[in-house]
Parts: sequence; structure tokens; C-alpha cells
Amino acid sequence: MKLTYIYVKESPKGMFYLGKTVREPYQYMGSGKKWLDHIKKYNFTHKDIKTQILYITENPDELKEVGTYYSKLFNVVEDKRWGNLTIEEGSGGATRTGKKHKKSTKKIMSEKATGRNHTEEAKRKISIARQGTTQTEGSNKKRSEKLKGKKRPEEVVEKIRQGLLGKKLSPKHLESLKGKRTPYGEQPKSKCIYCGLEGGKNSITRWHNENCKSKYL
Repeated sequence: MKLTYIYVKESPKGMFYLGKTVREPYQYMGSGKKWLDHIKKYNFTHKDIKTQILYITENPDELKEVGTYYSKLFNVVEDKRWGNLTIEEGSGGATRTGKKHKKSTKKIMSEKATGRNHTEEAKRKISIARQGTTQTEGSNKKRSEKLKGKKRPEEVVEKIRQGLLGKKLSPKHLESLKGKRTPYGEQPKSKCIYCGLEGGKNSITRWHNENCKSKYL
């Protein structure tokens, strides 16, 4: 299998497209019918489109696994902001003119993508691919507005709680907690590059920037 790029493209009108290609990814325009109709409507060229490389592989199984993972993560089939008609499994985008999936079909596609686990090697490559990625100020603002007032589902909170139960601190950590603690004093301020939240530098570094939950929403 040739070296294959999994990418996300964003048009100046705010439509996104998740795809794969063995060609030069920054000049290749994609193959999805809905996405290409959008490009044709506004006469966009590759210079107008922002391209972000998510993953690079020569393994067809990895291609399918990672493409499915990002399809589920971004909800590309149901979210109207995306120009995908099907999940990206490495076989290319849907190209039939006027073809629309029923809600029941979309639900089946979404459920098929749920519960798939990555190999450790795939997780490592995804982590490497994510490093150094940047988002536009406009997309950051949209994500920030979308997340305002939202709470995590109870089942997610419970899962996190259960994962923390029974965990033991290392001897080194316990030793560091002994004795009188020195106050930190006032921390320098910092701002998350993804959601825009401003706070102490330590907290922003720990919970935001590259660890921000808004990074890939």
C-alpha cells in the first residue's frame, strides 16, 4: 500500500471534510460529492482550503481503523458542517449525485464506529500526528461558544470517577505531600489556544492547550 494521508480540510465558508489520499495532500481537493459540490459552488482552489494532516500510514488496516475513529470523533456523517456522506474507512467518499442516507442508516454507521479500540502503535502515531496542530481563531471561537454551559453526561462522569477509585499514590508523591507546603504565590496568566479560557499558567498547561477537550471538537 502506498503512503496514505488522512486529513481534514476546511473551506472559507466553514465546511469541513475528512478524507484520505495518496496524492500531495495540500493540493488534492478531496472526492466526496457534497464536499466537491461545495467547492464548485464557490470556485475554491486548493489555495483557499486549509488542510490539516491527522495521520500517515502505509497499513490498510490502520487506515480503516484511524479513519473510522476520526469519523466518530467528529461525527462527520450527521454534523451538517461536514461534507462527508459516509464514515471514512479508506474506500473513498460517497460520490453518487443526490444520494442521502436515512437517519436509521446514519445511526447504524455511527454505531458501527463505536467501541473500536486502537492498537498501541496506532495510538502512538495518532498522538504524534496531533502534536503541533493549530486551529484558526474563528474555529476556536465557534468551539468555545458551542461548549458554553454544557456538562458532561452522567455516565461519563461516573466512568471517570470509577477509574480514579482505588488508585494509589506513588511513594515519591506521598513524600512530596509531607510537611508544610510552600504557597505558590500569584501565577502568571495564560490563555488556552483552543477554547480561549484564561487562567493560571499551571492550570492552563495541565488542563488546556494540547490537553484541551475542545481541541478536536
